[in-house]
Amino acid sequence: MRFLLTLTYFLSSYALASGPESPSPIAAQWQTTMVEEAAKELKIAAQDSIEAWGLFSMGGWSDNGQIFFLKRTRDKKVFLYRVKPNGSNLEPRSKVEAKKFKDLEKVFVKADKLESVLPVAFDALTYEYVHLVMKKGETLTTHRMLIRDLGEKPLPEHRLVIEAFQKFQ
Repeated sequence: MRFLLTLTYFLSSYALASGPESPSPIAAQWQTTMVEEAAKELKIAAQDSIEAWGLFSMGGWSDNGQIFFLKRTRDKKVFLYRVKPNGSNLEPRSKVEAKKFKDLEKVFVKADKLESVLPVAFDALTYEYVHLVMKKGETLTTHRMLIRDLGEKPLPEHRLVIEAFQKFQ
């Protein structure tokens, strides 16, 4: 029985890491919310495109909150959206200062080059970084990365991504 549970978990972890087009169970409703908010912003603000970055979390019993940023391409305004750890409500959006976001964008550039890290574990906190661009009538996921950090080996680049988002939590 234990073998079957481990095998099932391993296969589901493998499926999660199979690429950007894979559906993700990591806080899926909040990822949907990010896409919906980007679509609203695209329409309301009459933008050519919206760029979005999110860090979503899920564990067996809890999560570490959900956070995403939307950036308008024309006027360069950036908005922050948050859900508190174990929360069920999206907080009102807030504007992000250009200087703070410029520093964060440097982390996003590095994150877009990282691969998923998914050691097999039962009931571990898992993060998913998602970067997407939305243009009229089209949403393109440019990068998706899963992170399950069990402390078994150093993951400084992956931890940097998590910490950068958490500064805004």
